[in-house]
Formats: sequence, structure tokens, C-alpha cells
Amino acid sequence: AKPAPAGSGRPAEVAGRTFEKILRLINEETLKPCEHPLRRVIAEGIVVGLANHTVLITRDGERRVIARLLAQPVHVLATGGGAFMHPATRELVARRGVSLWLRADLEVLVSRVLRRSNRPLLKQGDARAILTELIERRYPLYAEADVVVDSGEGSPEATVTRAIAALAACPRAMLPPEG
Repeated sequence: AKPAPAGSGRPAEVAGRTFEKILRLINEETLKPCEHPLRRVIAEGIVVGLANHTVLITRDGERRVIARLLAQPVHVLATGGGAFMHPATRELVARRGVSLWLRADLEVLVSRVLRRSNRPLLKQGDARAILTELIERRYPLYAEADVVVDSGEGSPEATVTRAIAALAACPRAMLPPEG
């Protein structure tokens, strides 16, 4: 690993440090360090699928933003599914908020994601197979949510109405967050 040279236009705290020390990338599922995509760019002289790695880059920052937002007055905070996978995020949400899982079955998810092309994770292969694997891995953790609402095929408005009713019936939703 070649360190950044002094005088390279980088702040002093970056000079002499390797990529891995400047920008630590971890696998979002295992939380272990993973190969840095810039290594391949330099070693092979080709551009690699950085879009597939941006989720790894953003997770740590995402956790910090979630923590900052949960320290503010009561509000609704919507996260992507990957954010809730990290134990520290789940613990923070449990302490400072009320978690709500908008559950959907495989068929509903497939019909939704096939209408869009902005899901890098699903561009890596068969969307149905990828979603099946994500459901197997993620749904047991999502089930830890305080409130679960089936989103189904209905309108977004119908899902919102069910979510509001479920939150109103949740005793924790009526309590102030812990400190």
C-alpha cells in the first residue's frame, strides 16, 4: 500500500497514510474490512464498479447522521434497509425512537424494483435471487422493529394510514425518547 505523498495537496493528516487508513471500507454485512476499489484501479489501470461500493463508504457516515438526527426533537426518520442491519444503529433507534418496518413480500418487492434502475445492489445479477437472499438475511433483524406494517400492493396512502394507526396503538410511540 503506497502512502499519499507529502505536498500532494492533501491536508497534513492525510500525508503519509494509505488509502485504507484514509477511507476505511467495511463489508456492510460482516463489518470486516474489504478490498479497497482504488487498489484495483491503480493495480489494473481500469475503472471498477465503484457504484457497488458506495454503500460501503456511506454506512459509517450514515450511522453518525442517524445518531445526530435521533438526538433532535421528535420527527420521522426514514432509512434504507441496510442502515437497520448494523447493531449499533438498531440499539440507537431502540433507545431514542420507535422503529417501524414496512414489510413487503418478495413478489411486491420484485414488482417495485423492476420499475426502477437506481438500485446498484440489484444490478449485480438476478433481482429476484438477490432480493430472496436479502430477505433471508435481513427480515429476521427487521422483525425486531417495534411496529410492523404490511405495505402490500395497495396505495402508498393506504400504507401510511395503516402505519399511523399502528404507531398510535404502540405505547412506546407515546413516550419521550430516552436520553
